[in-house]
Amino acid sequence: MMSLSTIHELSREAAEQAAEEGRVPFVFEKQDVEDFQAGRIDNINIPNLGDHLPNGWNRVDLSDWDQHGIYMGDADGFGALFVDKQGWGAPGEAAMTREEFAQAVRPGYGYAMVEEGQFQVKVGVFEKAKA
Repeated sequence: MMSLSTIHELSREAAEQAAEEGRVPFVFEKQDVEDFQAGRIDNINIPNLGDHLPNGWNRVDLSDWDQHGIYMGDADGFGALFVDKQGWGAPGEAAMTREEFAQAVRPGYGYAMVEEGQFQVKVGVFEKAKA
């Protein structure tokens, strides 16, 4: 099991790499959401941004969302979706299953890992900044 300090160090490294590579959140379009929820898409390549906030993007405050009651607070106060990354989880556990995560995504929003542990990830929700 990873220590909290290890997870924070990995997040810092992910943020540096994301900034260098110009990574941005993965945006689910309407058809993506439908395909993901129906199981026609198995894997989504959600980037790991760590605590990097790309230019032109804002984090979404998840306290206003109805996410099946499954979101966790984070250091920035926005909350994040807590998702099982191994595929071994079961519905109703602390970390969302792939299916629960698929039901939680909304079209037009960006998603990126903001923290990664050994078995779970925290996925932040992002929106493009309004001009």
